Amino acid sequence: MNKLIEAPIDRTAATCKRMIKEMTTGYSMTRKDAKRIIKETTPDVLFINELYVVSVFKNSAHNLGPDVEVWHLSIRRQDREAAHDWRHFQQIKNEICGKEREGLELYPAESRVLDAANQYHLYVIMQDGAQVPVGYGSGGRDERNIGKSKQRAF
Repeated sequence: MNKLIEAPIDRTAATCKRMIKEMTTGYSMTRKDAKRIIKETTPDVLFINELYVVSVFKNSAHNLGPDVEVWHLSIRRQDREAAHDWRHFQQIKNEICGKEREGLELYPAESRVLDAANQYHLYVIMQDGAQVPVGYGSGGRDERNIGKSKQRAF
């Protein structure tokens, strides 16, 4: 997988006006609601490569406390197909947030599920040294097939 590059986000007045018109006519929503949704869903930064589009929201809503910065990485494939390659997602997290930052992928209660676009969401704690209080104490990597496991080469 190639390195991600930052891509421009179209924040022009003409684009916002077009989106508001589409939302108010196509979805019968109020202008106020359309503006709110556009604001909530426009990322702070956008990254792309040959496989993925990653929208980064730097002011992610969370309940970890006022001094804890969490970035929301919304990841989708360019071709909109389903994908869940752990090594790719780890590389994405490392490139955007840093190698020593930890993140979570949430599998929510059914009442909070949003499953409509083959889009994946990582929530990364941006404080140096902060660790998620679950997981292995130390790590390791191996590309060998051990037993019946199948691992691809790095």
